[in-house]
Amino acid sequence: LKRAFETAHLVLGELKEQPEIIIDDSYEYPDAPAAMLNDDTIPAEIVFDRATNHVYLPRSDSGKAIHIERETYNDMKEQLKSSPSANLHKMPERETSDFRQKKGYKKLLANYSASLKSTRNIFARIKEGENISDSEFVSVVDTAFDMDNGSFSLFEWFNIIRDLNDPIYAQGLNAALLCRALGKWLSLPEADCNILAVCGFLHDIGKLTIDPEILNKPGGLSNDELTIIRSHPMAGFDMVKTLEIDPRVKKSILQHHERNDGSGYPFHRKQDEIHPFAQITAICDVYIAMTSGRSHRKSLCPFDVMHELEKTGMAEFNGRYLFTFLENIATAYQKSTIILNDGRYGSIVMLNRNNYSSPVVQLEDDTFIDLSQTPELYITGIK
Repeated sequence: LKRAFETAHLVLGELKEQPEIIIDDSYEYPDAPAAMLNDDTIPAEIVFDRATNHVYLPRSDSGKAIHIERETYNDMKEQLKSSPSANLHKMPERETSDFRQKKGYKKLLANYSASLKSTRNIFARIKEGENISDSEFVSVVDTAFDMDNGSFSLFEWFNIIRDLNDPIYAQGLNAALLCRALGKWLSLPEADCNILAVCGFLHDIGKLTIDPEILNKPGGLSNDELTIIRSHPMAGFDMVKTLEIDPRVKKSILQHHERNDGSGYPFHRKQDEIHPFAQITAICDVYIAMTSGRSHRKSLCPFDVMHELEKTGMAEFNGRYLFTFLENIATAYQKSTIILNDGRYGSIVMLNRNNYSSPVVQLEDDTFIDLSQTPELYITGIK
């Protein structure tokens, strides 16, 4: 029990409630691929399942190490002092199913890791002034995720890698995958979908010019730091303006933080002044950023992000693009196992067309709840 306490302090800090600590010999501990690790990491013999609020601890030292960020560790290690007790439980039946056991997981992980490594290489070459063709970018995106893998949807994959804190390379790679998907949902030609993938891939390349201490700052930004962060669209445009790539990509890099109501930057463009590909990239950029872990916050549930987009998105984004985006994301999660804020599990059985973030769910006791009619209940996680 003492060892469980000593290890559990690595994750208790970011939780609102005390997690269950489960000691289990059979749990298979994953290897964290080197390409997906941040530079500053600490190994720990734990697995924290955010969806179920469980911390897995090996009974012996046979479990393989995973990694957590050092800043996260430093924030969390003091929390043990205020956690006087923890319960030991047998492993619940729900946890016998693990995405790592699904067919094709290891291949997808290897391909994604290879693409992430290629992304870093390409960005470094661009920074040195090398000219790179659109086709090379598309090839990296093609390798990153096989849409026909038969086991994982794109959004299941995003959910698996949601805690990968990488605001440049993974952000670009994931945005590329999502931009191309949105292009297909909008019935755009394949050639345009591939250019949209490049738009997503390169949209944040300007962040290479920002001090990593500012980019990864765990707390709030000062006004001066915010000004530096907001320089990245222009910096990115300057990096690619001489490259022989599609001009729509350059427009998207420059304009992906512009908003239809003029509230964006760097030039406060409005509506038709913003290129359509930049408008598509903007939606995907926001979704990927909010559903991914960052130094200053944990990853948000996709339904939280959908709720935010429903509240403010119509003023800021193209309505057609946004509704198509929300409808397809919500559809992708139909029949998924979800967790409500009161801890109950269920599955999505019907979408509300005017409120995609609040679908009709069926709970494990076969009760049906229309979340659009019960504002006190909402989805906090996807299993």
